[in-house]
Amino acid sequence: MVSLTLDSPPAITGSCNPTRVHFTGHITSDAPGRVTYTWVRPNHPVARTQSLTFEKPGTLPVTYDVLLRKSEQGWVMLRVVLPEQNDSAKVQFQVKCP
Repeated sequence: MVSLTLDSPPAITGSCNPTRVHFTGHITSDAPGRVTYTWVRPNHPVARTQSLTFEKPGTLPVTYDVLLRKSEQGWVMLRVVLPEQNDSAKVQFQVKCP
């Protein structure tokens, strides 16, 4: 079984030139093996899949950055694709530019 969490809130740094929204998540596997995951944002193409190899049961960190040059609000979700699909809770973000 694979479970995942996404930390909230994300770390936001910068001043719209660009602003970096940094998401940190954790994927936990109860068995050795490969886990394939991706990041999901509304109104954006699904990010490329990435893989983690668990040598033994445990938890590994994953990160994702969104770079923005304008005001934007939305959410990001972490999705495990294989060995079974599982989604984290959505984490909201908001960037206000002058």
